[in-house]
Amino acid sequence: GMKQNRIQTDDAMQELRLHGTEAFPFEYYCDVVDEYETGCIGWHWHQEVEFGYVETGTVRCLAGGQKTVISKNEGIFINRNILHKIESGGGGVLPNFLFMPVFIAPEGSDIFRKYVVPVIASSVSFAVIRDPGSIRLMKALKAVCESDGPEKELEIHRLSEALWERLYRNTEKKENGNICISGGDLSEYRTRIMMQFIHEHYADRVRLEEIAASASISKSEALRCFHMVLGTTPVNYLISCRLNAAADMLRTKRIRVSAAAEAAGFENVSYFCRMFRKKYALSPTEYRAAGLKPADR
Repeated sequence: GMKQNRIQTDDAMQELRLHGTEAFPFEYYCDVVDEYETGCIGWHWHQEVEFGYVETGTVRCLAGGQKTVISKNEGIFINRNILHKIESGGGGVLPNFLFMPVFIAPEGSDIFRKYVVPVIASSVSFAVIRDPGSIRLMKALKAVCESDGPEKELEIHRLSEALWERLYRNTEKKENGNICISGGDLSEYRTRIMMQFIHEHYADRVRLEEIAASASISKSEALRCFHMVLGTTPVNYLISCRLNAAADMLRTKRIRVSAAAEAAGFENVSYFCRMFRKKYALSPTEYRAAGLKPADR
């Protein structure tokens, strides 16, 4: 499986990497969560749906305003366009599979309309998978992805369809035929708007009032949204964005520590150095000297 240790996103937190190809919109990864640059698979979303299972250790998935612990031989489904983050509870290895919904059936077909749309058009953010049959399918899918069989694409497609069928059959339906609705959608939408505002203005003097105003909500509602969706505060998220930006500059440019701090929006260099060490376990000077250049997913 493809390995990576950093998620690259745009200002709206959409992952930049394309998964699979237009001709075969499917990709397999085997993520060792602890090996990611910040010790976790950071906040991102993508147009593909995602299935994964825990091979060893445990992982924590943050999605839809909830934090869920997934243990060995349990799995997860994450819907398309859902903001999520994966943390390791210790030694977490997560084989995972991303594919566009049209991989299951062509858009406009009866199968797509009856069995794909009710899931992807619902507000279900994610589903924990404890069904042994689905876990067996994912293990078989991993084995095929890592093989060089002559009919590999056919087998990947067959197993993906079977996995989707089990998801559809095991998901609770409402009376109108749609998949059950989970709360938190409006909060996630507002949080994503505020996150985008922060990514566009982190280098400026940004106040909580301005972050909240970007989503046309009050400061208290902004705090509630961030706490529910990301488990942090807008200010802490702003500081994290500034630290990420400074780290990128130190990694890729010939720049003084004080200049990187200022360009990232920090007014106090000693505060910047203290926060940088707290996040990266290295001083900015040590980080720059190490020349960390992670392979980006």
